[in-house]
Parts: sequence; C-alpha cells; structure tokens
Amino acid sequence: MPSAAQALPVVRVTSARFSRLRLHAGDIDCGSAHAGGGVEPFVLCLVLEGACRAEVDGCGAARLAAGDLGLFGRGLLRLDVPAGSGQAEVLRADLGCDAWSIGKLLDCLSRHVVLPLRSVEAGGWIEASLHHGAAQSGAVSPGRAATLARLGEALLAEVLPLCVPQHAGEPFGWLAAAGDRIVGQVLAAMQRNPDREWTVDALAREAGTSRSVLSERFQQRMGTSPMQYLAQLRLALAANLLATSEVPLVRIAEDVGYQTDTAFSRAFRRHYGVPPATWRRRHAGARGALDSFAG
Repeated sequence: MPSAAQALPVVRVTSARFSRLRLHAGDIDCGSAHAGGGVEPFVLCLVLEGACRAEVDGCGAARLAAGDLGLFGRGLLRLDVPAGSGQAEVLRADLGCDAWSIGKLLDCLSRHVVLPLRSVEAGGWIEASLHHGAAQSGAVSPGRAATLARLGEALLAEVLPLCVPQHAGEPFGWLAAAGDRIVGQVLAAMQRNPDREWTVDALAREAGTSRSVLSERFQQRMGTSPMQYLAQLRLALAANLLATSEVPLVRIAEDVGYQTDTAFSRAFRRHYGVPPATWRRRHAGARGALDSFAG
C-alpha cells in the first residue's frame, strides 16, 4: 500500500506571490488575505536570518528561527519580530490554491507546520526556489504569473509530503483514504479526469478490483459512495473556475463532466443554493484579489 505522503494529490496553484522581507523589531507583515471564491491560501516562510513570530488569525503562534520553514494555511498570516529581538530576513511565498484539494489536506494537517529545512534532503532546492521566486516577482514579462504559479506547485509537491503526520498505525481521515491501494487510485483518477464519463465499473477497473469491493471500501474510507464523491468534486472544481476565471459556463460544464450546461446548472443550484451565474457575480471579487495577489 502506498504511504499517505506518496498518495498526496498535485495541488493546483492558481496564483503565487514571492517576496523577500527584512523585518525589524515591531514590524508586522500580513501578506495577502484569504481570496475566497473557492481559493484557499497556503503560505511558505523560510527564515534566513534572525527569528520571527507567525500567527494565523489568532489561532496560536509559531516561532521561526533561522533555517526554519513554516507552512501555514486557512487565514491571514501575520509575521512580526518581537520587541528586543533585533531583525529577521524572511523568504515568503503566498500561494492561492484550489480549495477542494487543499481543504482535504488541511483537515489532516496541523494549523501550521514548522520544519528545520537544512535537515531535509530537498532543503537546498526548496531554499533556492524561494530565492528564485522572490527575484522573479519584480520582473515584468509575458507569462510571468503562470510561471510563478508552476513554481509554487513544484514547491508544494516537495513540502507537503514532509508535513504529513507520522503515526504508528494507519494514517487518519482523508489521508487514510488517499493511502489506500484501491481508494487512493480511484481518488487520483477522478482528480486527473473529472470530465470522463465515470461509472463504478470503470472506476473499479482503474483500481484493479471489483465493483462491490470498491463500493464497500470507498464507503468505509470516505463515508460516501464513489459517484457521490465524484459529483461533489465536479461541483467544487466548477465553483473554483466560476470564481477565478471568465471561462464560459458551457465550457466549465464540459470540463467538469456534464454533458449539457442545463444539467450542470441544475446540479450546481441544488448543491450551492444559487445558479452558477449568481455564484460567479457574488465571487467576482476573487478574480481581482487573485490578480493583485499574483503581482
């Protein structure tokens, strides 16, 4: 059976802002607020020199010393240097991510994770990538925002497996499902191709098992059926696209697996309580937030 860390999905980063900060005693840096509209923030902070305190929306603070990498999610992150502590130099990456995958992971991770980066095998690459992102953030060039977002994805792919809780027995919650040989393959297949005309039989073939075994195992691990989970995934992906893009409704319906925009609109309204067009209007501000977030 693959480990929970190996089963983590690739997280889609929709925007990224990198910065290099020099904070003095009494300084406060708040970075970017939660963008909303189906987008969740992840913030990476690497302390190069000195020490600082990091706090997410009043939910406890973490102290970061030189060489520490902090990973923070769900909320506005405040960095500050306590009085009398001199100054700190910090590399920071604010990453706007697809809330569907991030939400599942944040349910399993602590509110924040602090790692001694220089004891990590990939630590040199992670530090160099943060330096590169900070250097590129000030440049103006075609496709720069997309390039920084891809760099953010690569960083999370390296960092997230380091943050998975270690347990003597099986991992818990969604991570247990993702690490299950059968359910993990089905979750990955759904995420890779949400628009495919999946059936329980097709998903069972993907996992090399029977329909009955898949249905039973999926219910045990996820508390729902494969097709119910697929419907939730498709609608969550659609909500994110509506909030963060101007892709036409009919295209979004096709991209998430609905044969007609009418069927999609009906399912979306049943799940979210409003039609897709209304959802898009209400969350239109998320696009502006993400535009500024990307620099």
